[in-house]
Amino acid sequence: MDRDLDLIRQRLIATGLAVPDDASPQDAVRRLGCAQGQDLPGVVASLALRVPGATAEDVTAAMTDGGVVRGYPMRGTVFAVHADDLAWMGELLRPKFGTDLARRRAAQGVDEATVALVRDTALAALDGPTRSTVADVPDPGLGLTRAELAGRWDEAGVEMTSARSYHFISTMMIEGHLVYGPWDAEAKEQRIVAASTWLPADSGLAARFGGDRVAAIAHWLRTYLTSHGPATLRDFAWWTKLGLTEIRTAAPAATEGLAETTVDGQAAWCRPEVLEAGEDLLRAADRAMLLPGFDELVLGYQDRGFLLTPAEHDATVPGNNGVFRGLALDRARPLGTWRRAGSGRRRRLELTRFEGGRAVPKRAEAAFERAFEAHPWLAP
Repeated sequence: MDRDLDLIRQRLIATGLAVPDDASPQDAVRRLGCAQGQDLPGVVASLALRVPGATAEDVTAAMTDGGVVRGYPMRGTVFAVHADDLAWMGELLRPKFGTDLARRRAAQGVDEATVALVRDTALAALDGPTRSTVADVPDPGLGLTRAELAGRWDEAGVEMTSARSYHFISTMMIEGHLVYGPWDAEAKEQRIVAASTWLPADSGLAARFGGDRVAAIAHWLRTYLTSHGPATLRDFAWWTKLGLTEIRTAAPAATEGLAETTVDGQAAWCRPEVLEAGEDLLRAADRAMLLPGFDELVLGYQDRGFLLTPAEHDATVPGNNGVFRGLALDRARPLGTWRRAGSGRRRRLELTRFEGGRAVPKRAEAAFERAFEAHPWLAP
């Protein structure tokens, strides 16, 4: 796929970056369905950037309030998700992860007895009041940090390394036992809690969709198309790792009333207003922006060629190691990557222009500086 400025503008509008209008971080993540969450400061910024005037503290407050959680609903990758949606999403995809989890356990030298000990130790350590028994706001002291949970496993006689700790936590989240919940300001991370105590009791597949996988997939597909489209069924299949057969079965209900177009020769759908965007909305999509590296505009589609040339992609993901640098966009065109350099009051914007790309206009330089100053940073 060649870079397509019209498609970039449409997806900037659809994903809520062109004109942020979500009422809260909870609304932003519910509208997106999922937001890539392995870079915690990045996903906090991604959600805040979609809510007018929001700060990083607004997002972390939504975590403590229980609305925004992080878990592993799909692709074996951590995502930010609305608390109402994590359980049923995980149930849809959990069967696909069984082989992968077994392979990862073998690589770590972990047998089933160890897995059982890890599970029992974690759930015993996290046994406590449920959200329904906590008045008004869930207690931010609930749960354990990652280091504290690893310490409990170590005390139980489980051989611990950082790789094993990561594997155990991700495995238990994929299996639906644990979730990243309330914000710990001192540790600057979400505390880990038991899913049974933190997620709403009626948020599973049976309660939400009567156990109907097709209805659940149709709901999720429509959420994806309305928040990411124009996008294709293959985009959604790649994004979730759901099977195309089930997706195609759900597609008629999911796409009803949506606008149909084509992307790279394939049928694609989006909200009608995205294709019918007026001049004001298109101008908003053209403004200078500083995107977190793992934003859904970058990682929400199977093919990133609509946004980045191969050389630009190599510069954004050096060594193709899965670590994405932030992107600086102006007039729907990525100009380079960016980061925050320095420390304390000497923190500054460092923008690295793509080699051979167009120069950064003075107008855009000033706009990037303003975006940098307004960026929703987590407290240092």
